[in-house]
Amino acid sequence: MLNTLEQAFKDRGAGTWRIGEVLIQKASDGKFYLSHRDDEEIDPGQVFSNPEDAAEIYNNEDKGN
Repeated sequence: MLNTLEQAFKDRGAGTWRIGEVLIQKASDGKFYLSHRDDEEIDPGQVFSNPEDAAEIYNNEDKGN
């Protein structure tokens, strides 16, 4: 079963989309990368692979870390 992001972009090839401050990049291998739109040219350094990681990043940002 496809997740929501996969469903939304299933018929599109690799590319970049911006929704508000969110940058969505779909690589040629079908993987998606989400980041802040101002970070488009920055090497992410660390890549997270599951939704729990996103929640942890949010919690740290919300606390000012």
